[in-house]
Amino acid sequence: FGITASGTQSAGAGILVGTSAVNYESVYYGLKFSNLYTAIDFERAAYWVMDTCKIETCRFYYLVIRNLVNDDEGDSHIIGCLFENFEASPSADNVLIYWESSGGLRISCSKFNGGFRAIWCNLGDGAQTLGPIITGCSIEGQTDASIFLSAIVPTDSLLARTVITGNEIAPFTNGYGIHIAAASTAGWCLGTTITGNNISTGLNGSGTTGRGIHLDYAA
Repeated sequence: FGITASGTQSAGAGILVGTSAVNYESVYYGLKFSNLYTAIDFERAAYWVMDTCKIETCRFYYLVIRNLVNDDEGDSHIIGCLFENFEASPSADNVLIYWESSGGLRISCSKFNGGFRAIWCNLGDGAQTLGPIITGCSIEGQTDASIFLSAIVPTDSLLARTVITGNEIAPFTNGYGIHIAAASTAGWCLGTTITGNNISTGLNGSGTTGRGIHLDYAA
């Protein structure tokens, strides 16, 4: 089963999981999304599984993941999926997974090619939640950062115990492998574990400012 759009998309999602009812325990298996604005927009989903799906050439965030009703409710799993964008100069909105909340999300054994960022954990305003677990993935060719952690309003937010382990990470040119962004408030990002990753910078061999791990948040 697949959803493919024709022409240039400027809004909308292939699948929208709204806030009116909790979408517990859904399974998204073997789906293909192509040329959409956003493939799936999760606004209140929890305990779902996305398995063996392919998402390519979306115009905006490929997946949007947040729980606007309960920040920390989640425990979902993305496994064995392929995300692809091969634009030479992707826009800053071209993010393969955009996450704001929904605690305990696990992303494993998946492939990310290209885009501005592969996984952007941008903690929602006031959210206090466990961070994602990112393990066993191949993440390559991002122009800004392969994995990017930040907070919309860090003064009243808490991202705890994010785990990034056992991944192959290779950002493009001057991109960062893992970047935890600056914030004016100390302590919004606690207990992050980064271990056992193979990180190569400057995928095309011409980068001069790329970094494997860049930590610049206030702590």
